[in-house]
Amino acid sequence: MTSEKQIWRVLRWIFIFSIALSITFIFVGCRNKNKTSSEITNISGTYYGANGSILTLLPDKTAYYYRKDFSSANTDASWLYVGDTLTVSLPRFEDKIVMVTATATVDSDNISSFELSSLNPFWENETYKRISSDTKQHTKAEYDEMINKNQ
Repeated sequence: MTSEKQIWRVLRWIFIFSIALSITFIFVGCRNKNKTSSEITNISGTYYGANGSILTLLPDKTAYYYRKDFSSANTDASWLYVGDTLTVSLPRFEDKIVMVTATATVDSDNISSFELSSLNPFWENETYKRISSDTKQHTKAEYDEMINKNQ
């Protein structure tokens, strides 16, 4: 009989622990400010970087990243916007694998500019300003023209 009581006691604690864990996940999940599709659409667009780069955030969470010393834009970049944090992942610069992850705090009420920073030595912190809601890929000449126009 004692072993049966111990089994029920253990099962009761497992049940209580499971309920407490579920409640914790519910509260944590409710605090997470996931972005709506309209907020993602609002941040999508083309941004000029003060160091001479162009960053285009597409609505499907992919990105184009271009610098004047590139022959074309990197198209294998991606981004995520959760809470007020924008994270941009750049696996390479041209043919060089760099695995840069840069982050910025972006207020959804003011998406006109932000500073992307990273501890990766291949990345220089850079302030970006929105220059267009356009999300198409451009030619090298078009990217260079955007950079020259905004310098």
